[in-house]
Amino acid sequence: MLLLNGNPLPDPYEMRMEASPKEGGGLTRGLEIAWARIPLHEAAEILGPCGAPLNLTFTDPVTGARQTREMGLVSATCQWAHEGAEGTIFGLLRLFLKEA
Repeated sequence: MLLLNGNPLPDPYEMRMEASPKEGGGLTRGLEIAWARIPLHEAAEILGPCGAPLNLTFTDPVTGARQTREMGLVSATCQWAHEGAEGTIFGLLRLFLKEA
């Protein structure tokens, strides 16, 4: 389960983590998180807090431990949006986050 500032996020379709060396030692993490199909209200809950640094809690695949990292939004993309009886639905909403 992913938490954004302590609030649960819908389960993503895909999540990738990149770890790269940072100056002075250690690793800096980048995350790519994607949702295949997500309604407007859930997209707003995800994107709303992204204007400022945020705390993202996830299970680190390297250690298997739950970790909370301060992250910042690098970019967000969406391949399509559809308006219909269900309201507005976004397809392949993708966030790119980097450790702050």
